[in-house]
Amino acid sequence: MSDQFLKELLEGQQLIIKTLQKHSEILQKHSSQFNGLENRVDKLELRIENEVIEKIRGIYEFREVQTEVNERILAALDRIESKIETHDIQISILDKTKSNKRKAK
Repeated sequence: MSDQFLKELLEGQQLIIKTLQKHSEILQKHSSQFNGLENRVDKLELRIENEVIEKIRGIYEFREVQTEVNERILAALDRIESKIETHDIQISILDKTKSNKRKAK
């Protein structure tokens, strides 16, 4: 083999080594960036998860309060309905009594 051929082989090998080193550096940089992004995504996921859990808890608490309010309203409506029925009966009796008095005159 000639010296020129060996020299070209060595130069080609050095070029390949430099290229591989550059690619290795790029891969390390991308790996570091990927790890950073992964950490940020994990933090964002945790934050969203916590916020959603808090909001769901708030919705359930509101639902419980609203259920209690609805029950009080329904109880009040039942009492009002009962009073109205009593008043209707009393009015009916008074109307009949008044009607009988007019007939008696």
